[in-house]
Amino acid sequence: MAYIIPVSFILDRDDEWLSLKGSLAPEVQDGSTRASKTKSDKLEKFVGKLIDNDEPRRNFYLKGMPQIGLPDSFIDFQQITSIPFDHVQKHAKVIAKLNSPWREKLATHYAGYMMRIGVERIEGAARTQIIENLTAPIKLAVPPAT
Repeated sequence: MAYIIPVSFILDRDDEWLSLKGSLAPEVQDGSTRASKTKSDKLEKFVGKLIDNDEPRRNFYLKGMPQIGLPDSFIDFQQITSIPFDHVQKHAKVIAKLNSPWREKLATHYAGYMMRIGVERIEGAARTQIIENLTAPIKLAVPPAT
């Protein structure tokens, strides 16, 4: 079982979202005027990435279901717990169902997140050298690592 967390809870703790939102004038934030085209595009791109579930992340977007009182939410793959199957059979009732192909996309997304393998990152001078080799002859405005 995984926790379902309202979108607002996740967004209010996301640095990129807070930065984008914070760059808006107060009258845009409160909805009394529209954002510029540039800022609208950035916000739309950010939110679009979240709701499309295109990249493996710890959260999976779940469209709200007002008929059962569920707001737009995320399923959080880091907040999981186990419940004995016999307990679920006796006490749980189905109140909503995730239809295909969303069910398969959720399973694939979960598997991709849980099967990540942590590897060491290339750092320092070796990283700088590789970046310089791959981007040659372009000169990047990045000082070499020490």
